[in-house]
Amino acid sequence: MKKILFLLLFTLISLVSFPMSRSAQIHAQSSPTLPIMYRISYRGDNNLDKIGRLKPKYVNNHPFGGYKLSRAEIAEIKRVSPNTKVILYRSGVELFNPTGITQYGPIEWATTGEQAFAESQTSTADWQDIWQNHKNWLAKDKNGKYIHRQDGWAFAQPGVAYLANIGNPGYQQWLADWVKEKITVDGFDGVYFDLMYPGYFNGGWRCFDYKPCFPVYNGISTSQQLESQWRTWEIRLVTHIRSKLKKDPATENGIIFLNAILGITDFKDQNGIQYLKDTNPDGITFDGWRIMETDQWEDGVKLLNNISKNGLYSVPLANIHDKVWSQDEAQRVYQFYLSSFLLAYHNNSALRIRLKIKQNAGDTKGKPKYYLTEIADFFTTNNLGQPQAEYAKSSNGVYSRAFTNSLVVVNPSNQNKTFIVDQKYINAFFHDLSYVAGASITLPPQSGTVLIKPNAIPSPNPADLVDTGDTSGDQVNQYDANQLKADFGKTGVAGWIKADINDDGQVNIFDYNILVGAFGE
Repeated sequence: MKKILFLLLFTLISLVSFPMSRSAQIHAQSSPTLPIMYRISYRGDNNLDKIGRLKPKYVNNHPFGGYKLSRAEIAEIKRVSPNTKVILYRSGVELFNPTGITQYGPIEWATTGEQAFAESQTSTADWQDIWQNHKNWLAKDKNGKYIHRQDGWAFAQPGVAYLANIGNPGYQQWLADWVKEKITVDGFDGVYFDLMYPGYFNGGWRCFDYKPCFPVYNGISTSQQLESQWRTWEIRLVTHIRSKLKKDPATENGIIFLNAILGITDFKDQNGIQYLKDTNPDGITFDGWRIMETDQWEDGVKLLNNISKNGLYSVPLANIHDKVWSQDEAQRVYQFYLSSFLLAYHNNSALRIRLKIKQNAGDTKGKPKYYLTEIADFFTTNNLGQPQAEYAKSSNGVYSRAFTNSLVVVNPSNQNKTFIVDQKYINAFFHDLSYVAGASITLPPQSGTVLIKPNAIPSPNPADLVDTGDTSGDQVNQYDANQLKADFGKTGVAGWIKADINDDGQVNIFDYNILVGAFGE
């Protein structure tokens, strides 16, 4: 009889994928997001398994690879990560002619990809209507020439990407309707507007003769007037879109992000801060983290802190395009960026890091590495707690910030610095490295680390038998079910094998019940 029951149970495990228990489903639905920005540009980027594991605060669909998410695909992202917000990229100050592309960019950009990107910004039908009936939506210089961007591969050629007359009420209404359609019809949570800098001269535009030129609107043509007027037009544009969204219950919670910061100088003065207050976006991206290796480091941290504590998402994009690191150096830089981010972190912040790493000693180009899994693993295996205060600077130049369960320390200088810990800590990046009270930690130049209290490292889920498909101790999934099936019926001393979840010396129905109860957690 016992043999028959075992065979029946083994058959059940063999044929049925483990379903989520009700408690696991509730856990998944209420699962918090992690401070990560995940970008989808190509079809292969839409990896539901990875998104489900990372649970990013938001997904930015930037279709420069020609791939725009469908409503059904967005629904699938919400299924695996219910609280993730999905944002669509949009150039806020351009209109595109998708049929005007005659030259193409790098080989990884398929011809259809560039055209698909242009189509995602301005459909062919919309462009034809604009060209025939609304040419006053397109900016011109004092000589009556249209204005185009100075870079962007196929989009830099005349006749493709046109600078919009952003002060024109017709364009503002068209763009507001476009945003509403992306939310109500396509299923996005909002739009991320690129090139929305607080000054015209950040954009780098040109006319047909490839010389820099400036738009003329209502007789304004001098550079000083234009800089001020451009900012006013952008504020009116964002304000108009926001007003339209708020009037419709279907779009009242629509998100508006701006790529408003090209570098620290954009927002070092009060005019830049006022621009943020006037446009009142839900969040901004900060592309300037190359300055983390310059004397502007503290300006960057201050800026991120001011933005995030005032309720805005701040998304530092640590994209290092012009440097190639060794594996060891890349680890240092990754820890430096993450630690610097935590100095300015608030609950609405998010992070994206991309470094180029040498594959061998002779590699001069490097291979891009996105630290998504590492960031997710860091936050799921360390309970940092809540920030207790703003960051502080010690007399010897070490920056620190206390959290409920941890301490962040950063050395942005070009010299070694020491830091004395006041209690026992474990290194949050390397849990086998610990420090006793009174220990002196040496921080190399431009480095950072996070120290965590020993009781703040979450215990691994005992039903998480393998790390495949998840971060360690973070998720019980089908891979764990497969491992239990492979070990089912084995016996030994208590706890001799991970599949012996309840430590009774047998892999049996009791371990099966524990795993099913924890499935999805």
